Amino acid sequence: MKRCKILLFTLLLITIVSCGDDDGGGITEEQRQLVMGDDSSENIVSLGLTSPLVLSLDQVHITPRALDINFDQTTDITLNAYQEFSGDRGLTLNTESADVRVSVDENGDIKALNSGDIVTATSETWVNASTLPLAEIAGQTVSGLWNGLQNKFVAVRIDIGTTRYFGWVELSVDNYDNYSLHNYVVKLIP
Repeated sequence: MKRCKILLFTLLLITIVSCGDDDGGGITEEQRQLVMGDDSSENIVSLGLTSPLVLSLDQVHITPRALDINFDQTTDITLNAYQEFSGDRGLTLNTESADVRVSVDENGDIKALNSGDIVTATSETWVNASTLPLAEIAGQTVSGLWNGLQNKFVAVRIDIGTTRYFGWVELSVDNYDNYSLHNYVVKLIP
């Protein structure tokens, strides 16, 4: 009986140790992360823009841009640039489903990441964005961190069932509602 308990305990211990933090099959930490600006590593698919899509308007407008980050014919993120008759203007980001989240800082602002920054499921605070400002000005009130920033990255996480994707969207925001979309990518996370 004692041998049976020892054998059972040993098998349990081996099972726990062999599983550890790994999701199985020798998945490396590198495979579970995304480097901002990387558009050519394994499992990465890029929109492939060779020059940025630029929105530069100085008039009243509402200009949405739908992005299908994981290329499944479903809008994941919408960028909304606007200028109102009052002069208020800005650029906001919406995630279009509960499956899509973006990285935010401790104040709830969408983080402006640099090329080379690394994101993982646990390194970031991920939230659904029901109209979060990238850069807005309403009267004298400024919201968002992105006004005047060039070539920065929004980190994106998409969880559909048991399938996880990380992505990034590279933006330059010249003047609140005037911005450039440089590219976006998605990576399937094993």
